[in-house]
Amino acid sequence: MRVKSVYSDLEVEITGIQHGLRVVNAGDLFMLYVGSKTDGHLSFSEAIKRRVVVVVASKEIYMEENLGCKALVIVEDTNADLPALAYLSKNMVVIGITRTNGKTTTAYLIKKDV
Repeated sequence: MRVKSVYSDLEVEITGIQHGLRVVNAGDLFMLYVGSKTDGHLSFSEAIKRRVVVVVASKEIYMEENLGCKALVIVEDTNADLPALAYLSKNMVVIGITRTNGKTTTAYLIKKDV
């Protein structure tokens, strides 16, 4: 991935990686790419309304529009980088913590070690 510029905070927790607006959720990294029918960069504002935390784009986006997004990463070509992010998302480790007592403490200890 050839990063051209980074704006804002990169120390942010990402809960998922998405490239389709229909499935994007709060906490996700959202990849804007140019498809065969539409340019994903046109859905930037809607993604921000859905509270994504990181946006990866291949076109410059004005920071005034970046309300609520923690980080904006501009890369050379999102279409070329999409397969790499798909691979990462398939290999993310997910750990579930259940029961009544100790969930927060356990989560902090796991986060520190992972």
